Amino acid sequence: EKNLPFKEFIITHNEETHFISNDTVIDYVINSLDSVNQGKIKDILVKMDFANADINHFLEHCATGMVLQRVADLEKTESAINVTLDSTIESIDLSVNKVIDGNNEFSR
Repeated sequence: EKNLPFKEFIITHNEETHFISNDTVIDYVINSLDSVNQGKIKDILVKMDFANADINHFLEHCATGMVLQRVADLEKTESAINVTLDSTIESIDLSVNKVIDGNNEFSR
C-alpha cells in the first residue's frame, strides 16, 4: 500500500552477482508464494510499518532468499538432468554392446 521508492538490491552468491529490484521482490511475494508465507510476510511488514522501520531492508533479505531458492531449484534440476543423462548413456551403451556382440556372432 505504501509508495516505496524504487530500490535495486545487489545480491552476491557463489561469486555471482544478482540485481533484483524491490518491485520484483514484491511481485514474487504476491504471485509466487503460498498464502501462509504471504501472511507471515504481511505480519512482518505491518510490524515494521508500525515501528516506522525500513521496509526495503526487509525486502533485501527477501531478495537474498529468492536467489538462494533459485540456486537450490537449479541444482535440483541439474542433478535430475544428470541422473537422466547418465541412465540414457548407460542404456545406449548397452544397446551398442548388444549390436557389437551380435555383429561378432555373425562374423564368426
